[in-house]
Amino acid sequence: MLETKGLTIRFGGHVAVDSVSCAFQPGTLTAIVGPNGAGKTTYFNLISGQLRAGSGSVWLSGVDITNESAPHRTHRGLGRAFQLTQLFPNLTVLENVRLAVQSRRREGARDAIDGDVAAEADRQLPGLEHGAASCADRLNACS
Repeated sequence: MLETKGLTIRFGGHVAVDSVSCAFQPGTLTAIVGPNGAGKTTYFNLISGQLRAGSGSVWLSGVDITNESAPHRTHRGLGRAFQLTQLFPNLTVLENVRLAVQSRRREGARDAIDGDVAAEADRQLPGLEHGAASCADRLNACS
């Protein structure tokens, strides 16, 4: 379970996130909604470790991760998706997916053989096999 308790951050005199407590159960989808400027992105930045809270805490699976860096939180399994995705345009689609797979591996799994990474990348590309060797900069944007 991911949980925040009294999470707060101020920028100067402006309170961007004010004592937010929320619990997110595994296997569920939860939407955080509000108008522009309500603090949604700031809240996600606090949870992911991109920003440090002025007060409050972030808990993952019963462990207080408030003072852990963003990379340490990632190694614990806390993922973050940004609104804008970035590809490496000079790499192939498959190479981009392989990098994503490798970045999700835990510290102890760095010795995994390339074939293992390739197999996982192939599982992430169902239906895209025909374009896997194409350069990412040649992809059409989908809306």
